[in-house]
Amino acid sequence: MLYSCVDEHLPGFLARCEDLDKYVPGFVQREFEAFLHCGILDYGFARVHCQACSFDRLVAFSCKGRAFCPSCGARRMEDGAAHLCNEVLPPLIPYRQWVLSFPKPLRYLMAYNAAICRDITRVLSRVVLRYLKWLAKKFLKLKSVQFANPGALVVIQRFGSGLNLNVHLHALMTDGVYVLDDQGRPIFWVLPEPSR
Repeated sequence: MLYSCVDEHLPGFLARCEDLDKYVPGFVQREFEAFLHCGILDYGFARVHCQACSFDRLVAFSCKGRAFCPSCGARRMEDGAAHLCNEVLPPLIPYRQWVLSFPKPLRYLMAYNAAICRDITRVLSRVVLRYLKWLAKKFLKLKSVQFANPGALVVIQRFGSGLNLNVHLHALMTDGVYVLDDQGRPIFWVLPEPSR
């Protein structure tokens, strides 16, 4: 349904924008055009052959779009999640997601100013990590300890569920802290859930 809608209405939409002297950024046009070519054999393909059973299949090229194509977006998301789970995040420890949303005027500012978005991301990480260290000292009675450098994975999401502009942050952090033992090895300590 999405493909049919874009295929039918994109040329007219672009023509109307040009008639009204409305600027449609080139990257937006390229994203839509790539979406219309995604998965269609006429625009390029690879031939896959199984030597064991002699089965042949043609696989159409994908657009590898980052924003609009649901198929490529889902594949990129799954690949990213698999990489994080298998290669980046330490296994067997709990994680918690922190979400920070903003009032509309700040969303618009963040959407067009990467430096502000980056600074706010750093502040979020610093505040949550400071909170986790405070919890560790309070509940685990850890006084003069040396914390290992904790990590944070923060993703900037730029849209809401209605595809409206809604810049907000998703941060994935360990649900506890690493504390260095006497030999300098990091030991993980689970912390209690935050209160509402």
